[in-house]
Amino acid sequence: RLGTHKEIFKGRTKNISASGVFIATDEKLEAGQLLKLNLPLKKGKMVRAVGQIVWINDEGFGLKFIEIK
Repeated sequence: RLGTHKEIFKGRTKNISASGVFIATDEKLEAGQLLKLNLPLKKGKMVRAVGQIVWINDEGFGLKFIEIK
């Protein structure tokens, strides 16, 4: 799950690394936007993160992590 200050939506994470992630989605967002994410881990645990959209293409966007909890 991902959220802006206005809405919550779903996307699929692809190509995740320590510094960021590509998220495949049909949502139309803008570069520079901040998002809050809940990323599922093994054994039902979740990681909460804040990231900034750094690029966008037709399939989704690249997000740079700013904070991970």
